Amino acid sequence: MGLRGPQSADLGALKLLTVQWAYLLLGLRNGHPDLVELLEWKPWRERDGVKVRYGIAFRITLAHVVSTPGISGSIKFLRDKLIVKDQRNSSNEPPQLYAEPLERIQRNKYLPDDFSSNGPLYFPSISPRPDLWQRLKHPRSIKGVKQTVDDLYRWMCDAGEVFKQYRIPEDRIAELYQAPRLWNYPGATDKKRRSSDDKRIEFFAKALAGLILGISPATATKKLSRWKIPPLWKG
Repeated sequence: MGLRGPQSADLGALKLLTVQWAYLLLGLRNGHPDLVELLEWKPWRERDGVKVRYGIAFRITLAHVVSTPGISGSIKFLRDKLIVKDQRNSSNEPPQLYAEPLERIQRNKYLPDDFSSNGPLYFPSISPRPDLWQRLKHPRSIKGVKQTVDDLYRWMCDAGEVFKQYRIPEDRIAELYQAPRLWNYPGATDKKRRSSDDKRIEFFAKALAGLILGISPATATKKLSRWKIPPLWKG
């Protein structure tokens, strides 16, 4: 199947999906930490003849941003409160972990003026799959790309229900296969340089976002060639 010609696209939606894909692909390569705050232990106390202490930590299970162009975006964090009970006695009983009900935290974050899109962005903790990242970059056949896309989709769905809408249409697989052969694909002059691989993450984030919206990787990457992806999940 030949590559499709230039098509119109909602630029805001394209940027929104590109930011999400950049986060997902960074997680695919590196993984994202399960944002656990340092465990704080309370002092030992005597209770029923046994020394007991409690530790408290918080784990971010999901964060999402709802953006409004030109003003602060609302960032909401969903987190677990974890309590560890540690007893010091002759049986050496291991610490016990309890999770309290989830709590929601909301704060504002300034969004770049050029991030002109409305909609939610989700940032869960993600386990890495560097093998999938390598397969995405080095496709051997259209059939192989389809298998990579299927594996990628299952990996995303493990991170959250919201990513079920991010499936690449089957009739666009050939375009994804051709994407690394485009003139603007970041070269591999030095495969050990992380900066080059970061550029490939940006390229694929734009290409995958475009495919979901029904436009070719060539068109998507061209439309966003002068736009920098804001790393909203940091800080």
